[in-house]
Amino acid sequence: MASLIHCLRIIWKDFVALIYPQCCVGCMTALVKNESFLCTRCFLNLPYFDASPDQNQRLSLFFSFLPKVVSVKVYLVLNKKGLAQAILYGFKYRGNKALAVLMGRHFGTSLVLKGGLKADYLIPIPLHSDKEQKRGFNQSREIARGLSEKMGIPIKDDVILRIKQDKSQSKQDRVARWQNQEEVYAGLKLDALKGKSVIVIDDVITTGATMVAVCELIGPKVREITILALATGK
Repeated sequence: MASLIHCLRIIWKDFVALIYPQCCVGCMTALVKNESFLCTRCFLNLPYFDASPDQNQRLSLFFSFLPKVVSVKVYLVLNKKGLAQAILYGFKYRGNKALAVLMGRHFGTSLVLKGGLKADYLIPIPLHSDKEQKRGFNQSREIARGLSEKMGIPIKDDVILRIKQDKSQSKQDRVARWQNQEEVYAGLKLDALKGKSVIVIDDVITTGATMVAVCELIGPKVREITILALATGK
Protein backbone atom coordinates (compact mmCIF):
# COMPACT_ATOMS: atom_id res chain seq x y z
CA MET A 1 0.00 0.00 0.00
CA ALA A 2 2.80 2.38 0.93
CA SER A 3 4.59 1.72 -2.35
CA LEU A 4 1.36 2.36 -4.29
CA ILE A 5 0.87 5.72 -2.55
CA HIS A 6 4.50 6.60 -3.31
CA CYS A 7 4.00 5.77 -6.99
CA LEU A 8 0.80 7.81 -7.16
CA ARG A 9 2.58 10.79 -5.64
CA ILE A 10 5.32 10.58 -8.26
CA ILE A 11 2.74 10.33 -11.06
CA TRP A 12 0.84 13.33 -9.69
CA LYS A 13 4.03 15.36 -9.31
CA ASP A 14 5.04 14.58 -12.91
CA PHE A 15 1.53 15.48 -14.13
CA VAL A 16 1.62 18.87 -12.36
CA ALA A 17 5.10 19.51 -13.76
CA LEU A 18 3.77 18.78 -17.24
CA ILE A 19 0.88 21.23 -16.91
CA TYR A 20 2.76 23.86 -14.88
CA PRO A 21 6.45 23.39 -15.69
CA GLN A 22 9.04 25.09 -13.53
CA CYS A 23 11.45 27.29 -15.43
CA CYS A 24 15.16 27.93 -15.08
CA VAL A 25 15.78 31.28 -13.37
CA GLY A 26 18.63 31.89 -15.79
CA CYS A 27 17.28 31.13 -19.26
CA MET A 28 13.56 30.49 -18.51
CA THR A 29 13.53 27.10 -20.25
CA ALA A 30 11.41 24.39 -18.66
CA LEU A 31 13.27 22.33 -16.07
CA VAL A 32 13.42 18.57 -16.40
CA LYS A 33 13.39 15.95 -13.68
CA ASN A 34 16.10 16.34 -11.01
CA GLU A 35 16.78 19.97 -11.97
CA SER A 36 16.05 22.65 -9.37
CA PHE A 37 15.81 26.35 -10.26
CA LEU A 38 18.71 26.12 -12.72
CA CYS A 39 18.87 24.00 -15.83
CA THR A 40 21.98 21.88 -16.32
CA ARG A 41 23.30 24.22 -19.01
CA CYS A 42 23.06 27.30 -16.80
CA PHE A 43 24.51 25.45 -13.83
CA LEU A 44 27.52 24.41 -15.89
CA ASN A 45 27.96 28.00 -17.05
CA LEU A 46 27.81 29.74 -13.68
CA PRO A 47 30.13 32.80 -13.76
CA TYR A 48 32.55 31.79 -11.02
CA PHE A 49 34.36 34.68 -9.40
CA ASP A 50 37.67 32.89 -8.97
CA ALA A 51 38.09 32.12 -12.67
CA SER A 52 41.10 34.45 -12.42
CA PRO A 53 43.57 33.48 -9.65
CA ASP A 54 43.99 37.03 -8.31
CA GLN A 55 40.33 38.09 -8.12
CA ASN A 56 39.76 37.05 -4.50
CA GLN A 57 43.13 38.54 -3.54
CA ARG A 58 42.14 41.92 -4.99
CA LEU A 59 38.86 41.79 -3.09
CA SER A 60 40.70 40.91 0.13
CA LEU A 61 42.78 44.08 -0.27
CA PHE A 62 39.51 46.04 -0.38
CA PHE A 63 38.93 45.03 3.28
CA SER A 64 42.60 45.07 4.32
CA PHE A 65 42.09 48.05 6.68
CA LEU A 66 39.95 45.81 8.90
CA PRO A 67 42.54 44.09 11.14
CA LYS A 68 40.46 41.02 11.97
CA VAL A 69 39.55 40.14 8.37
CA VAL A 70 41.78 37.28 7.23
CA SER A 71 40.07 36.16 4.03
CA VAL A 72 37.38 37.13 1.52
CA LYS A 73 35.69 34.53 -0.70
CA VAL A 74 33.06 35.14 -3.38
CA TYR A 75 31.25 32.54 -5.48
CA LEU A 76 29.89 34.36 -8.56
CA VAL A 77 30.63 37.38 -10.74
CA LEU A 78 27.71 39.79 -10.95
CA ASN A 79 27.13 41.24 -14.41
CA LYS A 80 24.15 43.34 -15.52
CA LYS A 81 21.45 41.06 -16.94
CA GLY A 82 23.75 38.10 -16.33
CA LEU A 83 23.11 34.73 -14.69
CA ALA A 84 24.21 35.77 -11.21
CA GLN A 85 21.87 38.76 -11.34
CA ALA A 86 18.98 36.49 -12.34
CA ILE A 87 19.73 34.22 -9.37
CA LEU A 88 19.84 37.12 -6.90
CA TYR A 89 16.63 38.52 -8.37
CA GLY A 90 15.03 35.11 -7.98
CA PHE A 91 15.26 35.01 -4.21
CA LYS A 92 15.31 38.73 -3.40
CA TYR A 93 12.28 39.75 -5.47
CA ARG A 94 10.47 36.54 -6.42
CA GLY A 95 10.54 34.94 -2.98
CA ASN A 96 12.48 31.82 -3.98
CA LYS A 97 13.74 31.01 -0.50
CA ALA A 98 14.82 27.51 -1.50
CA LEU A 99 16.96 28.97 -4.29
CA ALA A 100 19.03 30.89 -1.72
CA VAL A 101 19.58 27.67 0.26
CA LEU A 102 20.51 25.79 -2.91
CA MET A 103 23.09 28.40 -3.90
CA GLY A 104 24.50 28.26 -0.39
CA ARG A 105 24.93 24.51 -0.78
CA HIS A 106 26.71 24.94 -4.11
CA PHE A 107 28.97 27.62 -2.62
CA GLY A 108 29.69 25.43 0.40
CA THR A 109 30.53 22.44 -1.79
CA SER A 110 33.00 24.51 -3.81
CA LEU A 111 34.70 25.73 -0.62
CA VAL A 112 34.95 22.20 0.77
CA LEU A 113 36.49 20.94 -2.47
CA LYS A 114 39.11 23.68 -2.20
CA GLY A 115 40.07 22.69 1.32
CA GLY A 116 37.23 24.19 3.30
CA LEU A 117 37.16 26.90 5.94
CA LYS A 118 37.28 26.55 9.71
CA ALA A 119 35.27 28.78 12.03
CA ASP A 120 33.16 28.67 15.15
CA TYR A 121 30.11 30.40 13.67
CA LEU A 122 28.48 31.55 10.46
CA ILE A 123 26.97 35.04 10.90
CA PRO A 124 24.51 36.15 8.19
CA ILE A 125 24.06 39.89 7.63
CA PRO A 126 20.65 40.72 9.15
CA LEU A 127 17.76 42.45 7.44
CA HIS A 128 15.59 45.04 9.12
CA SER A 129 12.55 43.32 10.63
CA ASP A 130 10.14 45.21 8.36
CA LYS A 131 11.96 44.13 5.20
CA GLU A 132 12.33 40.55 6.40
CA GLN A 133 8.62 40.38 7.21
CA LYS A 134 7.74 41.74 3.77
CA ARG A 135 10.10 39.38 1.94
CA GLY A 136 9.31 36.43 4.20
CA PHE A 137 12.93 35.53 4.90
CA ASN A 138 16.47 36.86 5.11
CA GLN A 139 18.29 35.74 1.99
CA SER A 140 21.71 35.90 3.68
CA ARG A 141 20.51 33.54 6.39
CA GLU A 142 19.14 31.10 3.81
CA ILE A 143 22.48 31.16 1.98
CA ALA A 144 24.11 30.51 5.35
CA ARG A 145 21.81 27.51 5.86
CA GLY A 146 23.10 25.94 2.67
CA LEU A 147 26.69 26.73 3.61
CA SER A 148 26.19 25.25 7.07
CA GLU A 149 24.89 21.99 5.63
CA LYS A 150 28.03 21.50 3.55
CA MET A 151 30.63 23.01 5.90
CA GLY A 152 29.34 21.73 9.22
CA ILE A 153 29.60 25.15 10.90
CA PRO A 154 26.66 26.36 13.04
CA ILE A 155 24.78 29.57 12.29
CA LYS A 156 24.66 32.31 14.93
CA ASP A 157 22.13 34.96 13.98
CA ASP A 158 21.27 36.43 17.38
CA VAL A 159 24.27 38.73 17.85
CA ILE A 160 23.52 41.54 15.40
CA LEU A 161 20.34 43.53 14.89
CA ARG A 162 19.55 45.86 12.04
CA ILE A 163 17.96 48.88 13.72
CA LYS A 164 17.72 51.28 10.78
CA GLN A 165 15.67 50.74 7.67
CA ASP A 166 16.86 52.77 4.72
CA LYS A 167 15.83 53.16 1.13
CA SER A 168 16.82 50.63 -1.50
CA GLN A 169 20.49 51.02 -2.37
CA SER A 170 20.21 49.64 -5.90
CA LYS A 171 20.18 53.12 -7.51
CA GLN A 172 22.40 54.96 -5.03
CA ASP A 173 26.00 55.95 -5.67
CA ARG A 174 28.95 54.71 -3.61
CA VAL A 175 29.05 57.70 -1.23
CA ALA A 176 25.33 57.48 -0.46
CA ARG A 177 25.59 53.76 0.30
CA TRP A 178 28.41 54.32 2.77
CA GLN A 179 26.52 57.15 4.48
CA ASN A 180 23.45 54.92 4.79
CA GLN A 181 25.38 52.41 6.91
CA GLU A 182 25.98 54.85 9.77
CA GLU A 183 24.45 53.42 12.97
CA VAL A 184 22.49 50.82 11.00
CA TYR A 185 23.47 47.81 13.13
CA ALA A 186 23.58 47.12 16.86
CA GLY A 187 25.18 44.32 18.83
CA LEU A 188 22.98 42.10 21.00
CA LYS A 189 25.10 39.30 22.50
CA LEU A 190 28.56 40.20 21.28
CA ASP A 191 30.26 38.63 24.30
CA ALA A 192 29.28 35.26 22.84
CA LEU A 193 31.77 36.00 20.04
CA LYS A 194 34.72 36.71 22.32
CA GLY A 195 37.81 35.02 20.95
CA LYS A 196 35.84 33.20 18.24
CA SER A 197 36.60 32.75 14.57
CA VAL A 198 33.56 33.77 12.52
CA ILE A 199 32.42 33.83 8.90
CA VAL A 200 30.21 36.79 7.95
CA ILE A 201 27.86 36.09 5.04
CA ASP A 202 26.01 38.36 2.63
CA ASP A 203 24.29 37.75 -0.69
CA VAL A 204 26.21 40.42 -2.61
CA ILE A 205 29.10 42.81 -2.09
CA THR A 206 28.70 46.07 -3.99
CA THR A 207 30.55 48.95 -2.29
CA GLY A 208 31.40 46.83 0.76
CA ALA A 209 29.77 49.35 3.12
CA THR A 210 27.39 46.84 4.71
CA MET A 211 30.10 44.27 5.32
CA VAL A 212 32.47 46.87 6.76
CA ALA A 213 29.81 48.14 9.18
CA VAL A 214 29.18 44.64 10.53
CA CYS A 215 32.87 43.72 10.72
CA GLU A 216 33.64 46.91 12.62
CA LEU A 217 30.83 46.11 15.06
CA ILE A 218 31.99 42.59 15.89
CA GLY A 219 35.72 43.18 15.34
CA PRO A 220 36.64 44.10 18.94
CA LYS A 221 35.25 40.77 20.20
CA VAL A 222 36.21 38.15 17.64
CA ARG A 223 39.59 36.54 16.97
CA GLU A 224 39.27 36.63 13.19
CA ILE A 225 36.74 37.20 10.43
CA THR A 226 36.27 35.55 7.06
CA ILE A 227 33.95 37.27 4.60
CA LEU A 228 31.77 35.25 2.22
CA ALA A 229 29.43 36.63 -0.43
CA LEU A 230 27.46 34.82 -3.07
CA ALA A 231 28.28 37.45 -5.70
CA THR A 232 30.12 40.67 -6.46
CA GLY A 233 31.10 42.72 -9.49
CA LYS A 234 34.36 42.24 -11.34
